[in-house]
Amino acid sequence: MGKLVKKSREVKELVSDTTRTKIIEQWRFSKLNSISQIAIEFDLKETTINTIIDNYLSNKTPT
Repeated sequence: MGKLVKKSREVKELVSDTTRTKIIEQWRFSKLNSISQIAIEFDLKETTINTIIDNYLSNKTPT
């Protein structure tokens, strides 16, 4: 199992769907979209925020 897949599963268990949605919205619509600020706001590690954003971007269909 790859590191990204393992990390993604850990994040899914750690963070609820609602929180993930709020994090993505904060990241997409914030003027600074600072991962460190979002991590502080949600009391999560920056690596967790990065994984959530990476998962979001990898699941988007190309336009």
